[in-house]
Amino acid sequence: MIYRIVIGGYLAQAYITLIGIILMPVYLHILGAPAFGLVGFYLMLQSWVQLLDLGISPTFSREMARYRARVLTAEAALLRLHTLELLLGGLAVVAVCALIIGRGWIAHDWLQSASIGAVAVSRILAIMAVAVGLRWVASMYRAGLVGLERQALVNLLAVVFATLRFVGVLVWIPIMRHWPIVFFAHQVGVGLLEVVTYRTLIHRGLPARPQVSRFSLALFRELAPLAGAMALLGAIWVLATQFDKLVLSRLLSLAEYGYYSIAVMAAGGVLMLIPPLNQVLQPRMTILAMQGNEEKLSHLYRVTTQLLAATFAAVGATIALLPVQLLYAWSGNHALAVSASSILGVYAPAYSCVALLSLPFLLQFAHGKLRLHVWGNVLLLAFLLPALVLSAEKWGAVGTGATLCVVYATFLLLWVPMIHHRFLPGRAFRWLLLDVGPPAGAAVAVSFLVSRMVPIDASRIVSAFGVVAAASMGGLAGLLIGNLSRSALFELAGSHAWKTS
Repeated sequence: MIYRIVIGGYLAQAYITLIGIILMPVYLHILGAPAFGLVGFYLMLQSWVQLLDLGISPTFSREMARYRARVLTAEAALLRLHTLELLLGGLAVVAVCALIIGRGWIAHDWLQSASIGAVAVSRILAIMAVAVGLRWVASMYRAGLVGLERQALVNLLAVVFATLRFVGVLVWIPIMRHWPIVFFAHQVGVGLLEVVTYRTLIHRGLPARPQVSRFSLALFRELAPLAGAMALLGAIWVLATQFDKLVLSRLLSLAEYGYYSIAVMAAGGVLMLIPPLNQVLQPRMTILAMQGNEEKLSHLYRVTTQLLAATFAAVGATIALLPVQLLYAWSGNHALAVSASSILGVYAPAYSCVALLSLPFLLQFAHGKLRLHVWGNVLLLAFLLPALVLSAEKWGAVGTGATLCVVYATFLLLWVPMIHHRFLPGRAFRWLLLDVGPPAGAAVAVSFLVSRMVPIDASRIVSAFGVVAAASMGGLAGLLIGNLSRSALFELAGSHAWKTS
């Protein structure tokens, strides 16, 4: 059952990623490079507002998983819903107002907005702030549904809202060519619909109890330690994955930032595989940990590691090995493909390491013990942030990508074994040597061999076919090498064959 949910999540995420991949070059063509730079800034801003989430969304998801495991009563679950939604709603209003007030400074002093005009950029930033706030609020309600293991519904709604967000905006093409602000106004409309939908579903998913208080200060104090740890982890995640984008948004012109955003979005295809994974594993691992079933928890963790090591390695290696072909197949612009390929080539393996690092975090989160994760990431940031500033100023986007790659690979090799020594006794280094190494190594090797057959000056169709072939064949090789992933693959294939016979 869990494999089908994972596949459903990946199919939904694949669709969302695919329409984004297809349409981003279209947006670039319609809006122009400077205005598309604002789209990249908008995507970055969505990540930075997570600093103000204070760990509310992941904490809410965990509490709903506890309710699902019958650890919490219906009254306790409702009290958590009412308390956390009021708290996050208030934070969202404050954050949106602050962004609107500071939009003039951002337009004049931070962004290099001469190509559009500071006044026009200031107006766009005001609409952008509202859109970001709405998506932030919707994420909390969505996290609650994930905690209740309503992943199928969440996946379906994600597809619907992504279609409205990415495809629906094309209705305004004639206006967007002259008024880029319409693009962001459309995001506000979709964001409002998203908040209303998710809020209605989460409230209907819990039994009504009129006597439950709307807000509990005592409950907030009870949840504060876990929420505070999650807030710190959220801040660490944002700094680790978005700090380079923030630094470069000041150093690059809006047009250059637009091209940089295209390359990073392509590399970020690796990270798009994480949300459906978290949707399934976070509540299931939490339930197993709460029940004290360490044997099943360890088996699920190892199977997932082998599946994702093969997947992340194949996708990351393919993107790094075929950056020109990927960008050309995507955009149809050979000059853009050549100029952005070096950025894509260093960001892809870095993001593959980041994606794999999500697994040790989920293991610690399931046990409710995040101390090692916090200290490890604090040490990581102490080295990473200064290095990103220096590399950005000296080597630009290529320098920041290379820095991320080196630092994350080092963290994976040196710190993660310490986490497993605590939570997976006897598997401190065996996780890397047996569960990560063989699937990832086979995936990279096969992807490399296939990529050598794809010429750099191939047509768009041949380039696209080569990228897909390298990633899929590499991923399949990695899955077959891993002993647990191979068993899971055969089990899934056998179950499907039995049902269709």
